[in-house]
Amino acid sequence: MFTGQLARCWGDDIRLKRSGFTDVVTACFEHDRGWQVEDHVPRFNESEAMPYDFTSFPDPLKIPLYEKGITEAALMNKRAGYLISQHLSSFYEAQTDDLATKFKQQEEKRRRELWLSLDNQDDLRYDLSVLRLLDEISLYVALNEPGVNKEDEWPWFKRGFSQTFSFLGDQTIEANWKDHQSVTLHPFPFRTTVTVPHNYRTVKKTNDSPDDFLKAFQTSSLQTLWVTFKPVT
Repeated sequence: MFTGQLARCWGDDIRLKRSGFTDVVTACFEHDRGWQVEDHVPRFNESEAMPYDFTSFPDPLKIPLYEKGITEAALMNKRAGYLISQHLSSFYEAQTDDLATKFKQQEEKRRRELWLSLDNQDDLRYDLSVLRLLDEISLYVALNEPGVNKEDEWPWFKRGFSQTFSFLGDQTIEANWKDHQSVTLHPFPFRTTVTVPHNYRTVKKTNDSPDDFLKAFQTSSLQTLWVTFKPVT
């Protein structure tokens, strides 16, 4: 939801005038589709005495979620399915174990089949970059405390995001929390200042058992932080 709402405000007029960008918006809305059920029943990592996050979530459980999400997205929109497949497969580029290798091979086969059925095969590389950037921005919000100082940020994004765009002069996009509800981006990739909801839960620490954690999670309240993205002034 978060990423898709950002995509609706994308600022490259030249790309928006060509066909197919609505498929990118769909990909941004649906790229985490496989997690929909799992997010309502999160798992507890007993060895670490804390819930799994998406980085520590075991691949034997995570990869089937990715496959399910890609399949469902591709049924909705083939181009979106193609982009999501490429995006999620890239997480395993450096892995050579059997599970990761099989996943990458299956998704490569899926993309070959989807590619042949696409009405428009242009701009796929560009559109993948949009999906990757906006996913990174959503992670920037999710992984950092609102209002965090730059030196205390989650290390992935201290030097900016990985994707660059010619309409922004191929500059690295950098983010900064200005206060507890607003983030500046420079250069600014959107048409206008945009405010989107970030949903989260605050779960009380339990006695470190899966059942206790799940009960605490299910009795916690869903909260919303409205995050505004704006250019540096």
